[in-house]
Amino acid sequence: MDYLPGILSGDGGDIFMGYFKGYLTDLFTPSVQAAVRLAPQEYILNHMICDFSETVKWWSQNPKYTPDEICSFFLENTSIPG
Repeated sequence: MDYLPGILSGDGGDIFMGYFKGYLTDLFTPSVQAAVRLAPQEYILNHMICDFSETVKWWSQNPKYTPDEICSFFLENTSIPG
């Protein structure tokens, strides 16, 4: 976890986040496709990707929380079941 702030800073952080969001797209797409919602799937997928990637950025600035706690925070506040 000590390396995370360094990865997310500067120009390298933008590059990392681009790849990370691509990975999250692949990860979240099946869940979004399986969910029945009123909002378009593209919107829900974008929402999930942005929420999770921003959660990781927040965690890099608040390292006192464990990975399990961060996952719990995210799942508690998402509209797509984990």
